[in-house]
Amino acid sequence: SNLVELNYSEELFEHFALEEPEKYFVSGLIADMQTGYLLKLSKGNFILKAFYGFEEVAPEVLERIYGSPPKFQVKEVVPYYQENHCWLFLTNFSLGTGLVFRVGVERIRQGILSKSFSELATDIKKAIQMNFDNSNEGFFAKVRKNPEDYIVSQPELRQLLERLSETGKKLVLVTNSPVSYTELIMEFTLGSNWMDLFDTVLASAQKPQFFKESSAEVMKGEKNHLDWSQVVFVGDHYVGDVYAAKMSYAKVGCVFEEAQRELGVQGVLSKALKSQSGGEYHDQW
Repeated sequence: SNLVELNYSEELFEHFALEEPEKYFVSGLIADMQTGYLLKLSKGNFILKAFYGFEEVAPEVLERIYGSPPKFQVKEVVPYYQENHCWLFLTNFSLGTGLVFRVGVERIRQGILSKSFSELATDIKKAIQMNFDNSNEGFFAKVRKNPEDYIVSQPELRQLLERLSETGKKLVLVTNSPVSYTELIMEFTLGSNWMDLFDTVLASAQKPQFFKESSAEVMKGEKNHLDWSQVVFVGDHYVGDVYAAKMSYAKVGCVFEEAQRELGVQGVLSKALKSQSGGEYHDQW
């Protein structure tokens, strides 16, 4: 792994939780970089549940550190990592990152890893960035080699886009992915002539910053003609697609895969998680 290249031992991150990540991490959690605690907050920033690695933090400890009732202040959701304060794991995209951080904190708690929480976070972020290093293309190279292992063909989505276009809707694709990766994903998903479905295609968009100042690469159309008040922006990222678009006065539609997993017909899967005391997690975790 990339962390091994950063002088971490492979054994350090051998942990049962990494075999079934969905059982041990959900979206919407926040790490306190001072204590290493992983927090679930309610509306108003009140702490519902906290874990130090895989050890549940007792309510009296939370009150001693965070007040009564315990509260952790988060003023902004961007940037996700706020040095010496917190790390926000808000979406399905951060599930793996958050779980590796949780395992790392567990090793610190056990005295196996001699790192500060900030040092651990910095190294994890470096390891993630190595996946997208242009010198080896890491993650992208693996997807290109075996796209069928990562991408699902969606002819029904193509039919939906065609119907929208036939009714006179202007369709725009805005993605943070680079051009070559966008081409791979879209061709495998929608077919070789996928670009015909869209009036505008923008890659390397750098959402959420895109909504304030666009440096996107234009693959088709123009990038400066969008009147956000006339746009319905559909995406799967709470911040980059939903929050940022709403702040630009666009109407938004949300597609959240984790909602089905965490709140699906089988019940709240995270209820199966057990604390060290044997009690269940709060319903919202």
